[in-house]
Amino acid sequence: MSVPFQLHLYFFVHTASNKALYLSEIGRMHAQFDDAESAVKFYRLASEAAVEEASPNEDKPILEVTEQLQILLANIYDTGYVS
Repeated sequence: MSVPFQLHLYFFVHTASNKALYLSEIGRMHAQFDDAESAVKFYRLASEAAVEEASPNEDKPILEVTEQLQILLANIYDTGYVS
């Protein structure tokens, strides 16, 4: 009997940072296989999970996560030719 992937992920993800790491990696895999729409969804979920753990009084972690998200999204949407 096969166990669904989501159930496996549930058992291994115990903290928001682990959740963000796994979601980011899933997004990266989608980006490598030219599935930009799914990659964007997973990168956004990863950034939300990372911000979940941040203290509401500190803006720096939230700004860093937002900056990293913008870089990843720009990389996904960058499909032009380099000449």
